[in-house]
Amino acid sequence: MAIKEEVYLKIAEAVLTYANPFKMKEEEFREVIGFLGGRVVVGNCKINEVHVAHVGGDTEVQLEPAHYVQAADWESHLYIKDPPEFMVGWWHSHFIGHTFSGVDVINHLGWQNANNPHAVGLVFDPQLISEKNPGFVILK
Repeated sequence: MAIKEEVYLKIAEAVLTYANPFKMKEEEFREVIGFLGGRVVVGNCKINEVHVAHVGGDTEVQLEPAHYVQAADWESHLYIKDPPEFMVGWWHSHFIGHTFSGVDVINHLGWQNANNPHAVGLVFDPQLISEKNPGFVILK
């Protein structure tokens, strides 16, 4: 898997706006969710685009029907790129480390299926950012 630096920076900016362990109390943290765009080359997912979809609560973030409409519109712009891209997965922040929660596993099963076997989920925990840790992990 590969992720463009500007994708990481946009996700980090969104996450740290709502959950900055250097400036905020943990009880003020809010989760953020979005979509990842890119393409798959020889089984390798390349993440080239990011869409920030929604800010949730302190322990969960849920997408509403309007967010899926926005996602479809955003994905239509990916299709016309050269080479064409598509939504390769999703991302969100949470504050339980580099792992999917039980709900996340169920959500990811909606992404990773026969039509998109290389789908990825990026989990960003801002509390883990350090010189040696970018704060995120990409899971399949």
